[in-house]
Amino acid sequence: MGFSKGDDPLYLQISENIGPFYLTPMNAFNRVFPDVKTSPDALTVINWILPQTGETKRDHRKERIYPSERWARSRLFGENFNSKLRREVASFNAGSINFALFPVMMRYKEWKFEWERQYLGMTEDFIYANTFKSMKEYCGKFNETGTKPEFEIFDAGMVNNVAFMIQAGYVKKPVYIQFVMGVLGGITPSPENLLFLVDYAKKLIGDFEFSVCVAGRAQFPICTQSLLIGGNARVGLEDNLYLEKGQVAKSNAEQVAKMVRIARELGIDPATPDEARSSLGLKGIDKVNF
Repeated sequence: MGFSKGDDPLYLQISENIGPFYLTPMNAFNRVFPDVKTSPDALTVINWILPQTGETKRDHRKERIYPSERWARSRLFGENFNSKLRREVASFNAGSINFALFPVMMRYKEWKFEWERQYLGMTEDFIYANTFKSMKEYCGKFNETGTKPEFEIFDAGMVNNVAFMIQAGYVKKPVYIQFVMGVLGGITPSPENLLFLVDYAKKLIGDFEFSVCVAGRAQFPICTQSLLIGGNARVGLEDNLYLEKGQVAKSNAEQVAKMVRIARELGIDPATPDEARSSLGLKGIDKVNF
């Protein structure tokens, strides 16, 4: 973690290597403050970069059980930074999952950037590893920083994992759960599956708030169902690029606005920030470090 100026050559290098869609500090500033005139060297930027050199990656790939020492040391900087933020809420994957995106490759014959093909392809051999030992340690860090876990549930077995962590005293009720549907390796999105997950969580956990996010075209139908059965909804371009069939969403905000319209048509008023904090049992914005 450190500081740099907005005209640092690093940002142009990242843009060249990752893609022109990457925003430089000046690009981001102009989007937020289009009427304010400034220069790149007048912008001070906070950087959080995990220094994964080629040598670090090669060392790490050789290891089959534990991360390499170089990799672990580089990750330590990011983990310490996360702790110092003392956030109100943060994601917590409630188990291991084969997180697979590689079937998308069958839809394309040409690629704009080589990294796109490489990234999707590597998910055929990719796993989100969250052992019970690591989850116990994560719970300790969440408790230490006063951060509420948002337990990401990709499949039914993860509900049982959360129930175990409660019984073991790692985390206290009421918990906040997000049912993640539509990722290959996890549960498929359907009205029946959502009802099953919620009912199963009620039996094992009892006291919880929940939200739903869905990868793909079932996003709005299943999120609407979540509202109807007392849950919350997450929408955004990370999960689904479309506003409706054939219409690409212009922004996350456009998807959120649609979800708000649906909620209000159903007689459901979106919570204010204070109401949301109260519902989730968060500590308050005055207790974070940013």
